[in-house]
Amino acid sequence: MEQKLKKGEADIKIDFKTSTITVFKETLEVIKNPEFIEIKVNPKEKLLVLSPVMFGAPVLGHTKVNKKQVEKMQCFDMVASTIVYKLGELMGILDYKSQYLIHGKFSSSMDGIVFDLKDYVIVPKTKKGFDEKGKY
Repeated sequence: MEQKLKKGEADIKIDFKTSTITVFKETLEVIKNPEFIEIKVNPKEKLLVLSPVMFGAPVLGHTKVNKKQVEKMQCFDMVASTIVYKLGELMGILDYKSQYLIHGKFSSSMDGIVFDLKDYVIVPKTKKGFDEKGKY
């Protein structure tokens, strides 16, 4: 049974096999559906912050949100092999063939959604592959 998110809460999924970070539609809604997003990582605290980029021209490190994919799939994927690998190191991941779901909360002081990289769950596999959050 899928858990209903409370206001200001969000999920992302990291797939180490395909080096993708999946951002769900509900997650984008928490940060007001921006055109661009930015991922910041605090390796000391093992935190990931997903922030909206609202004003100005995008710069290196900003990711354009694929609105068509969000409408069709209720999420969009960012392929980012270097950052995904580094996130795996921070998380202490041993199984790079799995997908991991991370729950976060909006923080106005951090200007985005804060995800604790120490607090994740492995997306369970079904006979057909991963469950609906895993999109396999």
